[in-house]
Amino acid sequence: MKTTLEKVIACAIVVVIVIGLAYIYYIQTSPEISEEYESWTVSIYCEDYLFKNFTVKDLKSNFELMKVTLDVHGEQRTYEGFKLADILYNCGIPYAPWVVVIGADGYTVELQWENVTNAVLSIIYHDPEGGIRYDPPRLVGENIRHSRWVKMVATIKAVWLLKVFSPDRSISFTLSGYHGLSSLMALGTKTITVEYHGETVSFTGVPLTTVISQIEDNFSNIEKIIVRAWDDYQIEITNMSTLENSILAVIPGKSPLRLVSSTLSKKYWVCGVSEIEIVLYSQ
Repeated sequence: MKTTLEKVIACAIVVVIVIGLAYIYYIQTSPEISEEYESWTVSIYCEDYLFKNFTVKDLKSNFELMKVTLDVHGEQRTYEGFKLADILYNCGIPYAPWVVVIGADGYTVELQWENVTNAVLSIIYHDPEGGIRYDPPRLVGENIRHSRWVKMVATIKAVWLLKVFSPDRSISFTLSGYHGLSSLMALGTKTITVEYHGETVSFTGVPLTTVISQIEDNFSNIEKIIVRAWDDYQIEITNMSTLENSILAVIPGKSPLRLVSSTLSKKYWVCGVSEIEIVLYSQ
């Protein structure tokens, strides 16, 4: 009987020791999350237009935390964070040919879209010894060189590209003239009033006629205009009144470039306009 009691006591002591060691390990490897860390803010832009701000707390509330293990100089390192493409999509930016990531210290990296799809905004680092470190958002990615990983990410800018073309000519725009391309917004803007979700709303953008005139200024030569989205959805416009009452507007949080018209039903407003094709009458 005594032997059995001694065994029970010994087992209880072992359990207490194991629990104590586990608690110590937890405390050592799970530092407290500071308020400063939770409130770190990342601003999402489409060029010069602010679309949304996310704190680290917002990111954790709105996106799924994922774990990635990446090779860094021959060593496997594990990070937890959020897909950059998911964050952009949440802001109404489903695609962008270039995305610029800027750290709080000004360090800047430009990514092409194929690299954006594999990029992660990391907020947790697992060190090889099993510890956990909570860092301000950091850009990491399988197809991004380690030297191009951005620490303390503060700003992310998507660059939108619009191609306008006819059989004879072509011109490419970004919203603000990025990469030395023509600036779409520099062409001038106007405001139109439309019915939007049951309310009368004003939108400001570049007149569609102004954009078209950069390629073809004789509208009598135009058979139709094809407005095409990044995902190949398109509409055809043959009515001059529709051309004159349509604009290309940036709607922060909704779309980097959207066809808005006072003569077209909202279901025909093309979201994410990337191409405008000018079809001329056959000579």
